[in-house]
Amino acid sequence: GLWRVPTRRAPCGPTPYGIARLHSDGELHVLDLVTGDLRARAKLRPRTSGPAAGAVVGAAGLPKLLVVTEGDHHLVAVDLLTGEARWRTAWGNGSVLRLRRLGKLLYYTSGDTAVTAIDVQTGSVVWRVRDRLRFCGTPQAAHDVIFAVAGGVSGAGALYAIDAFEGKTRFASPLPGPDQSGDLHVRPGILATVEGSPLVAAHTVAVAVRDREGVRLAAYDRTTGELAWTSPSTVAPSGTSWLAVDDTFLGNTPTGELVAIDAATGALRYRHVLGRMLEADIPRRLEPVLRGGAVYVPHAEIHIFRPSDGSALGTVGPCEAIPDLLRVDERCDVYVAEETGHMACFGVATRLQRIK
Repeated sequence: GLWRVPTRRAPCGPTPYGIARLHSDGELHVLDLVTGDLRARAKLRPRTSGPAAGAVVGAAGLPKLLVVTEGDHHLVAVDLLTGEARWRTAWGNGSVLRLRRLGKLLYYTSGDTAVTAIDVQTGSVVWRVRDRLRFCGTPQAAHDVIFAVAGGVSGAGALYAIDAFEGKTRFASPLPGPDQSGDLHVRPGILATVEGSPLVAAHTVAVAVRDREGVRLAAYDRTTGELAWTSPSTVAPSGTSWLAVDDTFLGNTPTGELVAIDAATGALRYRHVLGRMLEADIPRRLEPVLRGGAVYVPHAEIHIFRPSDGSALGTVGPCEAIPDLLRVDERCDVYVAEETGHMACFGVATRLQRIK
């Protein structure tokens, strides 16, 4: 290893200037990637409930900031070079903050009745869209549009499409829910429960709706908000993690299957059985990772597929560590982390390197 530094257990993440670690007492440390030295330090108010949330700002022309929750109801932007707080702002009275950044704006929901956009340089509110229902899930950004779900927790709900820069609502389409026969319908009084965040494909945006046996997908036209199709039957069990890739919705199920649904029609494209596992060995996070035109699917091993046709490209493993967290870098090296703290890294192939 290059270096080893004794430290306390804390959530961490990469930034342009090192590894940021936020301790439970509010101490924020930024460690140099090359030497492990402490580059910046900040003292924040600790959270008393719920997980911390944050976003890194490192795009060209923008200050290098780490925007992170402080206390229970504030966001703070910490300068990654000096550790100084650039701005602070209150984010509301919700329970869990969910962030998404697009350019110079940061979008968030917090379990209350609003989607809010703030300027990452100043922390000032640019726009806010409200509904009588609470927004759940992480807002998704695509082609200057923000998609978010209001309600959809054993009740009525709507899929919102909001102009990312002006805050104008382009459409708010009601969510379908299962009737007595189990079919999905949109009508007054229908109850729906949505799992996860909206899935944005090339021409449609979908939500996963629970039924009695698992989840179905309901897809809307991305421009008009018209309901395009709903799954005629259950497509995956509850707890499936989904990824939208071009015109395909990919789902990694907790029962050891990879499901691919055509985003334009809702038809099943392919299904791969990855193998059964003991419940204790199921990864905590099942999200597939898209990198270099291939999809990396966490299971007992890491399975690699071509998303368009489902061709198997290979496997990574045996991992030894359960892939509770999977990351793939720009060289397609695979990093696996287990909740216990064990980590493993797999290189794509042997490389020749010129030594000066």
